[in-house]
Amino acid sequence: MERIALILAGGRGERFWPLSTRKRPKQLLPLFSSRTLIEETFNRLQSFLPTNNIYVVTPIDLLPAIKKTLSSLPDTNFIGEPEGKNTAPAIAFATLLLRERYPHATMGVFPADHYIRDESAFLNALEVAFNMATDDRLITFGIPPTYPATGFGYIELGHKIAPDVYEVARFKEKPNQKEAQEYLKSGKYLWNSGMFVWKIDTIIDAFHKHAPEFWPAMCEFVHHKDAQTLYSSLPSISIDYAIMEKARNVAVVKAHFTWNDIGAWRSLENIKPKTDTNVVVGDWVGIDSSDNIIYAEDGIIATIGVDNLIIVKSGNRVLVAHKDKDQEIKELVALLAKKKRYNQYL
Repeated sequence: MERIALILAGGRGERFWPLSTRKRPKQLLPLFSSRTLIEETFNRLQSFLPTNNIYVVTPIDLLPAIKKTLSSLPDTNFIGEPEGKNTAPAIAFATLLLRERYPHATMGVFPADHYIRDESAFLNALEVAFNMATDDRLITFGIPPTYPATGFGYIELGHKIAPDVYEVARFKEKPNQKEAQEYLKSGKYLWNSGMFVWKIDTIIDAFHKHAPEFWPAMCEFVHHKDAQTLYSSLPSISIDYAIMEKARNVAVVKAHFTWNDIGAWRSLENIKPKTDTNVVVGDWVGIDSSDNIIYAEDGIIATIGVDNLIIVKSGNRVLVAHKDKDQEIKELVALLAKKKRYNQYL
């Protein structure tokens, strides 16, 4: 059975403003190496699959930049989504198109913006997942938690199927601190990585069964691609809500690689080495400054007597925020968009 991979590259990365912008979203940023996040993802998958079997789905307006970044990928391997509508519509749209080329393939789905270390362990987990998916299962990857994270969803483990493979008892939303500590202590929960493997027929059956609110409209759109308003009317819904939390044929591979969902600036604390207790990228000079995240894309940032801040300089844009407020940067971007005179900074 042929194997293919789909990279999801539709996110706007608003929580990484001011570095992330509409024209250069998070997946096109080199946040933890000299390569962009999508290049890191693509390179990992190239170690597992032929280049021609790797596909990317991204909104049409991002296609030129994504194609330029992944120049070794054939033009036919890019799928232009009419607009960003969250992961379920993006996966459904790409799957229907890919079924025409690979009617019996097994497909892996991978966000473009994850940090993964220990590539050999990642490739081993992929092999396990692709093998298990042939039994008409929807496979996800779970990461053993190393601290009581409140920014990730969790997976409760059910019956053990095979070495490092379990039935999914249930998915859990992002917990509060107390719940996260209980999950960590119990040993029965994994972080929900948001990566998947399944047969194309299996996920299409799942969409047909569990997503009646948009699946018929999606099928109609694919056969009448000029119906832009039809796609715009689709709900913005994640694959977890649309399918994974409803399906009963879901299994999880317990992964043994270091992983992080690069969702906001504080993610860098788990990845980048520290300088005098600060995470620093670019030029920085400081006095009596600790536990900050400092990112100077150009120029220099200098601090005196500040703690627990996010300070980012990118061109003519500067952000100063408390680390505990990093999730609210998205709201700040929305405020800038509302005040249209600031659109030049987005």
